[in-house]
Amino acid sequence: MALTCIDLIGMDYCLGGDGTNRQIDCINLVYITLKEVGVATPPFNHGWYEMPTRQVLRHLLQWGKRIDHLGYDGDVVLLPQDRWAFAAVWNQGILHISSLTKQVAWCPFWALKNAYYFRTRSS
Repeated sequence: MALTCIDLIGMDYCLGGDGTNRQIDCINLVYITLKEVGVATPPFNHGWYEMPTRQVLRHLLQWGKRIDHLGYDGDVVLLPQDRWAFAAVWNQGILHISSLTKQVAWCPFWALKNAYYFRTRSS
């Protein structure tokens, strides 16, 4: 059975986790969210786990365009946590890995600041 966005909430963070064993990382969280809302994903790059933020931003710009405001399910967010973390817009909020609980959480748009926002070019 495929995971849905609601299934992700409360799931524990684990680097490389893909949702099996109730563990997930931020990249796989975004891929599952985009798949559920019908948005094409950027080509997966294992190097994202080690890349500096600027390099990840360049990769995202090949897939999508930088936007100033979130608005659609499937918008991708790059959060400044530790180094950086992926998140995705879903249900008028953001699905992300909480830096406090180390679990998937949902919050309204306004609760997360200083992030970079992207939307697929096909939108």
